[in-house]
Amino acid sequence: MYLDYIQIRNVLLSLGLKEHSNSEGTHFTFFKGDKHRIIFERLRPFKNGGAGGYIYAKVVDEYRNKCSKNGHICVRNIENENELRNLLEQVIRYFGNIY
Repeated sequence: MYLDYIQIRNVLLSLGLKEHSNSEGTHFTFFKGDKHRIIFERLRPFKNGGAGGYIYAKVVDEYRNKCSKNGHICVRNIENENELRNLLEQVIRYFGNIY
């Protein structure tokens, strides 16, 4: 079963990411000082349930080979809320350490 829009949004916001939207969907950005990085792109609900969107996961070793050319993994490839939270925490920690 896929995660729904509300579940994903709640996890993203609980991790301190900032939400902003445009015509492509809702994006969530990590900020540290004057530096920032979009961690989650194009969150959008599907009419039949579930949600779509992309997590920047290239910086996490176990996901690197599953990523697209631009370093993203589709949220539909995430098994559950715990996996989503764990992945996002690793990505946030990575950028927190280099910024």
